[in-house]
Amino acid sequence: MNTVNYCWCTYRTWSFQVLEGLLNLPYAKCAAILTTEDCIYDFSSFEAKGIPVIKASPKEIFDSPEFLNLSAHNRLDCLFFYGWSWLVPASVFNEILSVTLHPGKLPNDKGGSPLQNQIRNGETWSYANIIEIVEKLDSGRVFLKERFSLEGDISDVWGRMVSVGVAATRKFLKQISQKELSPQVQEIGGTIYKRVTPKQAEVDLARQSALEIYNIIRAHNETDPNTYVKQANYCGPGFKIIFSKSTLENPGLPIFELKKLNFEDFYEVSQKTNNGEACLSLQAADGQNLYVTQFRVSSV
Repeated sequence: MNTVNYCWCTYRTWSFQVLEGLLNLPYAKCAAILTTEDCIYDFSSFEAKGIPVIKASPKEIFDSPEFLNLSAHNRLDCLFFYGWSWLVPASVFNEILSVTLHPGKLPNDKGGSPLQNQIRNGETWSYANIIEIVEKLDSGRVFLKERFSLEGDISDVWGRMVSVGVAATRKFLKQISQKELSPQVQEIGGTIYKRVTPKQAEVDLARQSALEIYNIIRAHNETDPNTYVKQANYCGPGFKIIFSKSTLENPGLPIFELKKLNFEDFYEVSQKTNNGEACLSLQAADGQNLYVTQFRVSSV
């Protein structure tokens, strides 16, 4: 096998976790990590393995002296953009094979916040696709795809994304090493998402069904310190409820109804709910109840 030299370009925790699952491959070497200036992550385990970490503005990183020096002194076979939120310059992907790991049933589900958008839409499964980066967003050739579930909280889904990403990328690196790549051209067309906004994280009891609110809560419950996704929330006069966990099934706990509570009640209810002693119920636009089992309150 030939040794594959690659760079890992990301700022997201789940993507670094994928990289951790690749470093024992004898036929692949991570030449460097490229990340943002403000990325929050403990890079010590990578640096202990001799992998340099290059931090710069995403729009300038490929013109940085560190990257130019790296590419001048190393044969780079591939650049991985798993969890990269900026357009990759054509001068880069035309010179070096560049790929991303995109969740979706291509040619649909292209664009921003694909996991959040699919969960909000009620999708129950998706594919993790290793696709070539080209000028048109998420429209490149597909090298590999693996199916995974979208059920549960977004943290569960990201956990699956990591495991399926490791498995697929190990296969992909082996194919590069053995010169056995066989990409498939995507069909033309398909749906394109826009990145979810803070406004979309707001719960509207007068317009949304219990199922819609449940999907919003679980899709937006991000814990990555580098994410732009805001948690689902409900605003009242002088307060905001930030939701973390909910269920469509009555959990068999004492129930506090949102519409019957005063502002000062929320703090006590939050304490009891987060301690597993109670739950908060919301009546949605379809007349069905949603039971919140973890939340916090902030003043606005």
